[in-house]
Amino acid sequence: MDTFINKGQEGYHPFVTQEPHILSNLGRVAATSEVNSLFYLNPERVLKNVKTISDYQEWAESGWKKPQGTYEAATRFIGKLFEEVDELKQADEIFINNDDKQNEPAYAHELLSELGDVLWCATALASNSSADIDSAIKKRMYDYLMGLNFEIDGVRVTVPWRGLHGKIATSDSNIELSEISEVIFMGFEPQPSTAMNLDYEDSELEIFQHLDLLSCFSFALRSAIEQQYNYGETENIYIMPDLYDGRAYIVASLVSEVYLNIAYIANKRLGLSLADVIDVNMAKINARIESQRVDKTDGKRSVNLL
Repeated sequence: MDTFINKGQEGYHPFVTQEPHILSNLGRVAATSEVNSLFYLNPERVLKNVKTISDYQEWAESGWKKPQGTYEAATRFIGKLFEEVDELKQADEIFINNDDKQNEPAYAHELLSELGDVLWCATALASNSSADIDSAIKKRMYDYLMGLNFEIDGVRVTVPWRGLHGKIATSDSNIELSEISEVIFMGFEPQPSTAMNLDYEDSELEIFQHLDLLSCFSFALRSAIEQQYNYGETENIYIMPDLYDGRAYIVASLVSEVYLNIAYIANKRLGLSLADVIDVNMAKINARIESQRVDKTDGKRSVNLL
């Protein structure tokens, strides 16, 4: 299954790299706008109502501090991803060890907020690498469907999420945020490998293990992106499409796993959906962009921007 299929006018189209020494067969040419020292791709596409994975990826292409499609943007978001995964682990530890019931909603909101920050950084990295997250998630869904053992002791097991899982994997429409959450509500759990052939009823990991997987994905993303841009040190040597585009495929697969694990953690820890994660994240990032406080180094943030 092609990770970069052209899904038509309504589908997400990755944009091409702006690095002059990199050749690629992926993506569209996109005009970058600079507003108040922040970079935007097609500002008119900033969406208020995000319903699909592609909607969110497109929305996340606004308010960057480095131009899209550059090694500088990649290194910035890689650094932020590591930082946000650490903050997510801290927020989760505070939430589960909380003895202060009065402040429990605040701890839950902080955990939800940090889940969104990790998702946002991973999404930006996918875009910067010309990767289509929607198509990659479909590919991963197919891999999970084919890799799981549906028999226990020789007896066929009816897996509640199998039908929806297959529908998502083979659909030519953009994945709805609600579909990802629904398949998790029905019992699906992302695993370290899509081909582990684990018994359906005995496959549950601890939440801290899913958090550790996010750390692993961060390291793998850094490696894939540095290879994709060749460490940003070969401005006079052309990087051919088979290298850049091949690494984009790997980036897409890794980010799809981030999405599935974020959705799983949100459900198991908070009883919330991927849409809930994204709603909180969009509200926070939009406010930070409007106030020119995208990073901590941009100045002191008001309480509503934390």
